[in-house]
Amino acid sequence: MIVLCSREQLMKIVSLITQESFKKIMTKECEGRLEELGEYWGGCLGSGDVRRNALEKIKKAGGADILLGCWGTPEIDEDVVNACGSLRLFVYGAGSIKSVISREMLERGIRVTTAAPAIGLGVAEFTVTQIYAFSKKIFY
Repeated sequence: MIVLCSREQLMKIVSLITQESFKKIMTKECEGRLEELGEYWGGCLGSGDVRRNALEKIKKAGGADILLGCWGTPEIDEDVVNACGSLRLFVYGAGSIKSVISREMLERGIRVTTAAPAIGLGVAEFTVTQIYAFSKKIFY
């Protein structure tokens, strides 16, 4: 188990999940559990410039120890990392993290986790069914 903060210091958890993704993956129960873990800045990013909205949300929260992301989350670049101040963990609720992590995160030793192992089997099964369907000319 990784301890990110002492019991005296609440972690700041900031959601950088877009509105579209937020509706698909977040539940009230999940948000309740996040609130138990620390100071949770939940909800979704506003529409428009998601990168600017992400920076504004982090600044409004006064930084972040943990960022939550999913499809549509902007890259966690140097500006975002600096705005967080004490970023220790980035939790990505989707597969590949290539479009969201930056060299800055790696150089600072920020831990990254992804849902890829949890969703990988479903993606593979879907791919096989599509190959099978196309081989049977179902879509012609």
